[in-house]
Amino acid sequence: MFDRFTDKAKKSLNLARMAAQEHGNQWIAPEHCLHGLLRAGECSASLMLVSSKAIPETVLEDLRKRIKRGEFDPAAQLPFTPGMKRVLEEAMKEAAAAGHNYIGTEHMLLGLAQVEDSVVGPLFRAHGLSYELLLQAFQSTDEGPVVPGQADAARRHALHGAVRIAREFGDEETARKIEDLIKRLPR
Repeated sequence: MFDRFTDKAKKSLNLARMAAQEHGNQWIAPEHCLHGLLRAGECSASLMLVSSKAIPETVLEDLRKRIKRGEFDPAAQLPFTPGMKRVLEEAMKEAAAAGHNYIGTEHMLLGLAQVEDSVVGPLFRAHGLSYELLLQAFQSTDEGPVVPGQADAARRHALHGAVRIAREFGDEETARKIEDLIKRLPR
């Protein structure tokens, strides 16, 4: 099932499993998937969040407060909840709609935005995120496959666009935070 997933998407799913285990949960739910995406490092999903004026670190901090703790054996096999299965189905649909033959973190984030009956729905609303806003960010940053060696330039380009958007909305603080992210990119 996961052969079409990019390495970053697979990494985020592994981090989702680890988040569920760390919280003592007996399943992998959409909130764990978002946790994994936010901990996967720089990826298309994080660029989309930044483009949408959300700071991934702030969203992750808020998410950690919302995930309920359980008392489950961390060594057990963890199934996907029905909500998480819907996230993956929606991610596959998003990839197909974009004409992509892979499923990346960007598709997973769009899938998460469509499953509102989980911890993620209220969290997204609290941070001003919606499916429509994330789709717009996806469409503005989706320039097809990135050629190796051009990845940092593509990230820098997308982040500069996010700085422009933040300034257009009069949000100088967000613009400065994004500029700090740009400075940390390898040259």
